[in-house]
Amino acid sequence: METDPDNAETRNNLGVALAGEGQVDEAIAQYRRALEIKPDNVGSLNNLGNALLLKGNLDEAMACFSNAAAINPYQMQLWFNLGNGFLQKGNWDDAIACYRRAIKVNPRYADAFANLGAAFFEKGEMKEAMDGWQQSLALHPGQISIQNNLAWLLATTPDASLRNGAKAVTLAGQAGQLTGGNNPAILRTLAAAYAETGNFSEAVATAQRALQLATEQNNAALAATLQKEIQSYEAGAPWRETKP
Repeated sequence: METDPDNAETRNNLGVALAGEGQVDEAIAQYRRALEIKPDNVGSLNNLGNALLLKGNLDEAMACFSNAAAINPYQMQLWFNLGNGFLQKGNWDDAIACYRRAIKVNPRYADAFANLGAAFFEKGEMKEAMDGWQQSLALHPGQISIQNNLAWLLATTPDASLRNGAKAVTLAGQAGQLTGGNNPAILRTLAAAYAETGNFSEAVATAQRALQLATEQNNAALAATLQKEIQSYEAGAPWRETKP
């Protein structure tokens, strides 16, 4: 950089190195200088956006991703990052549109399908949420959080046409095995899945184990939720959860 201080790529690469060392403010300064030299540098715009996210500057980060996507609409990561920004802001429709653009660029983009499912879930469109998560798992099996999310919906959605207790048990059981059986949130889902299949004794036992772990981990909110769900299972009623 001392030899050629106006080389945008060198400035960008220095920013990447600084960010890797945790020097985010210094990295941001280098990305900004790179963009002063070459305003249409998509890599610098994306890197600056990611660095700004680390600093909590969501709006400016999204502006970087949006500008980069306008310059090069064929980079899936830009649409994915922009979708994540909209998801964080609660703009579900815009997030969905961005994830779909990312998937259009790369139809095998498992993370985009996963977050597409999350956006539909937040919007309250459960079938579409399930479709996104199923696509993500088909492309990248063994994603614990996605397995758990899908199993929860399969077990608890009020829409009977979407419920599948047996599949929920399988997915939650697999997620439980991958986490060593010590994750209270996953055990909670497994309990709901057992209840959906009519196996209330196993549902109660599993939920009680989840409650014990949540209590040990000082997770008061989860413990309170589990107590309500245990009462439902003891009464022979599966759990139903709606999303506004």
